[in-house]
Amino acid sequence: MPWYRIGGSMVHLNLGGKARKNPTPACPFFVTVNGERQRCMAMAPYLCDWPGCDVPFCEPHRLNVGPDLDVCPTHNHRRGLFSRLLPAPAERSPS
Repeated sequence: MPWYRIGGSMVHLNLGGKARKNPTPACPFFVTVNGERQRCMAMAPYLCDWPGCDVPFCEPHRLNVGPDLDVCPTHNHRRGLFSRLLPAPAERSPS
C-alpha cells in the first residue's frame, strides 16, 4: 500500500485488484513544499523515453518532446545542454 503526495498532502492509498500487486510508482524528483525541498511522491504514470532510462515521473515533471516521447527532468536538462552545443541544422550559419 503506497504513499503518494496528492494536493500537497501525503496520503496512503489502499489500492485494490491488480493495482494492489503492482502499484503505480511514486515520482522520485523533488518539489518545494512550504519553502523546503522534498520528494515529489506524486503518482508517476509516465516513463522516460531517453535511451537506457525508464525512470517513472508525474505529469508536472513530464516534458513531451515529440509524439509519444516524454523525458524526465534529468534528461530534459541534458537535452538542453546538447541542443546548445550542437545547434539544429536550421540554426547553423552557412559556410
